Amino acid sequence: MKEIASSPTIHVLEEFIFLINLVFIPEHTKPIFFVANRGHHADVGGIMPGSMPSNSTSMNDEGAVFKSFKLVKDGIFQENDVTAVLL
Repeated sequence: MKEIASSPTIHVLEEFIFLINLVFIPEHTKPIFFVANRGHHADVGGIMPGSMPSNSTSMNDEGAVFKSFKLVKDGIFQENDVTAVLL
């Protein structure tokens, strides 16, 4: 998951969580393309539905905030790491 929130001036990007995956085929050693899903962080937690509640006191009030981490490594879902991030 990739949360882009490095600058308060990038409002449009800071509200999204991206899941990005590389796609390989057997004939190639490098990925042939990427696929991605984007979700609004306010839809993943937060104190109320939608974006930027008027009574927010921190970014965490507005929804989930993650630093980048791998969901899958060497073909193995990183369940312990994901659980640690979510708790």
